[in-house]
Amino acid sequence: MGIDQDLFEAANLDGASSLQTFFKVTLPLLMPILVYTIITAMIGGLQMFDVPQVLTKGKGMPDRTSMTLVMYLNNYLGGSKNYGMSGAISVIIFIITGILSLFVFRTLNKKD
Repeated sequence: MGIDQDLFEAANLDGASSLQTFFKVTLPLLMPILVYTIITAMIGGLQMFDVPQVLTKGKGMPDRTSMTLVMYLNNYLGGSKNYGMSGAISVIIFIITGILSLFVFRTLNKKD
């Protein structure tokens, strides 16, 4: 809705197909919001805690296959009160999130 309809009309008058209009007009104009959405969804996925915590009672069972990074952090923070290891895990999660966000940002914001 935020894309000016005149751009679609101009592409149509120039003889662009609907596929060309999507890839040459719509997608480039939606790219900033698409990058934001992908990065925030990725961060939300990395910080997932509540659903696996409730479903597995905090154990990530069977065989820790549903253990997330934040659940792993919570085991050190809540159970053993190992604040040093908890801080280190938090920094690692931050670094992983930053690297992946930068990768997504650079990949999707390539200049032609």
